[in-house]
Amino acid sequence: MFPSWLDYLTAFGIIIGVIAVFRGFRFQRSANFVSAWATIVAKLQENDLRAGRYLLRSLWLRGIQRDDPGQWHPPCNWKGPNDLVKCAKDAYDSFDVAGIMVLHSRIPGLVNVFIAEYQDSIIACWDQGVSFFYQRVLELQPSTGSQRDSVREELYQSFSVLYVMAKHRRNIRPKTYPYYSIRERISLYRMPSHWRALAGKLREDLISRALNATK
Repeated sequence: MFPSWLDYLTAFGIIIGVIAVFRGFRFQRSANFVSAWATIVAKLQENDLRAGRYLLRSLWLRGIQRDDPGQWHPPCNWKGPNDLVKCAKDAYDSFDVAGIMVLHSRIPGLVNVFIAEYQDSIIACWDQGVSFFYQRVLELQPSTGSQRDSVREELYQSFSVLYVMAKHRRNIRPKTYPYYSIRERISLYRMPSHWRALAGKLREDLISRALNATK
């Protein structure tokens, strides 16, 4: 028995319904992406944090000694807050908070877009602000007992993951920003455990260096 016109109409209606649901999911995902992005950027665009990033990046580009914030001097056109160290420390900490938001988000591609936009600032702030990492390690160091076991291994975990990802992507510039070609996507692909392992090794080395410096 051949299908009737009603069967064809029903099948057509089902196809239209599936397409509508799929488009609805795509629109919802886009809306979630925009909402999450706006929240993150709104925080990072606060004046003090922007000034702190500018300070750290300027000092990093000029090769200023990074281990002692007391020796930092602002660029000649510095117009940020008077408290240079607090300003830079807040900017450093803000990347860890942003990292928590983008790395633990279930929105596809959010972390890649964030790194593409803030790549140079992530690298400069981590490298120049390493003294803030040391400072936090020493704050967690007990006066007695096992020093190594007292320092949390996840210290600045999210920021360190952003850093190793940004370093890897630094030499891969998409031909059509912000989109990557298939070849570029393959070269960028790594399992999350890969980035966490690299970041963990980086933090472990810095923790050991900070604790050895106090002996």
